[in-house]
Amino acid sequence: MGCSTTPAESKPFLLQAAHLQKISNWLSIHYGEVRLLYFWVSYHRNCVPDLLVLNQVQTLFPSNQFSLLTINLDPNGIINLKTLIEKYPLKFPVLIGGEDICSIYHITALPKLVLLNPQNQCVFEADGSISLEILKQQIQSYLPSK
Repeated sequence: MGCSTTPAESKPFLLQAAHLQKISNWLSIHYGEVRLLYFWVSYHRNCVPDLLVLNQVQTLFPSNQFSLLTINLDPNGIINLKTLIEKYPLKFPVLIGGEDICSIYHITALPKLVLLNPQNQCVFEADGSISLEILKQQIQSYLPSK
C-alpha cells in the first residue's frame, strides 16, 4: 500500500529540511524496525484518547523491532504538552513540530498516523483515529516472523 506522504511507494520516507534533524535522527537510529509516527494536537477531541491507545501499543511489541514517535503540532506546543504529560504520563517520545512538518509530510488533517516498514517505506497511513486492533494488525504484519 502506498502513502501520500512519499512521492512513490518505493521511495524512502525522508525529511527534506535540516531543522527537522531530530525526527531524521530518530528515523535513522530506528532503521530496520517498524516505526510509527503520530502527528497530533492536544485540542483535538480524538488526539488524547489516541495517545492512551498508543501507550498500550508501545508496550505490545519488542523495543528492538518497533518504535513510536509522536509529533505535537500545537501552536503553543510546549505549554499544552507539559499540562498533558502531567495528566497522562506518556511512554513514548514527543517532539514539537510546526507548519513546516505539515507541508513535508502532506498533513491536511489531524490526527495523522504514518507506519514505516523496516526499509523506511511508508506502508500505511490514516487520517483520524484508528482502533487498537487495526493498529496492532498493521504493525504485526511488518514485524519479522518468529
